[in-house]
Order: sequence, then C-alpha cells, then structure tokens
Amino acid sequence: MPEATFYAAAERFNLNAQFHGKSGKGDAFRVPEGLSKASRELARRRNTRFVLLGRAVGKCFGVSGPFLSRTVRDYGNEFLFFPHPSGINLWWNDARNRREASRVLRRFVNGRGSWRRKRTSRSSPTTRARARR
Repeated sequence: MPEATFYAAAERFNLNAQFHGKSGKGDAFRVPEGLSKASRELARRRNTRFVLLGRAVGKCFGVSGPFLSRTVRDYGNEFLFFPHPSGINLWWNDARNRREASRVLRRFVNGRGSWRRKRTSRSSPTTRARARR
C-alpha cells in the first residue's frame, strides 16, 4: 500500500500526547497517560481494528501475547499486536519476520482470517488448553 493511501485510510494516534524524554535505550512512555487515552478510545469505538505497536501500548489496551497475535475483545474490537518499530527492537531485522508481518497486516486490514494465532481475552490459558484436547 502506498504511504499516501495508508495515511488517507488509517486513523492514527499516540497514547502519550508529548515526548517525555529518554528512558534507557529508548523514549520514555508514561503508562498512566497511555491507559487513560486507550480507555477513552475504547469507550467511543465498536467493531474497530487496532494495530498496536509495542508491549507498552498493548498493555494499555489490555492486550499481550506473541507478536503478530490477534485478540478479539469487547464490542467486536480486534487488536493486532506488533513489535515497536524503533531501532531498538531487533525483531524487525529478520527478513522472515518482516514478510510475515506484511502478510498478517494485509489480512488483518482486509478483514480476512488465517492469522498466526487467534486469542480471545475471555478465555484463560487453562480453558484454551482444554479446548485443544
């Protein structure tokens, strides 16, 4: 997808309203501010697809798991969990990861199934293990 098409088609927002300086190797992320913004966004959205970039952002939306996992939550909202695109995260250095991310993102945006792994937030790991038996 050309970059201009993406920017015209996808709404984007940051969970932190401003840059809060550095923290370790990366930028500081204020989780309380992120939780507040995520909560406001979820309160006004139904049947929305979210692409979450990084573990801290996932945490603010109550989503965790392996990268490229899909989670369906309340009100039909769907979440696709990606590694943060900063240069600190080495996951993106592997060409196979980039190809798989591209494939999964394309399917997610187009509303098609066959993700790497499906999860629902309402079932516990024990329930999922029983369901596989």
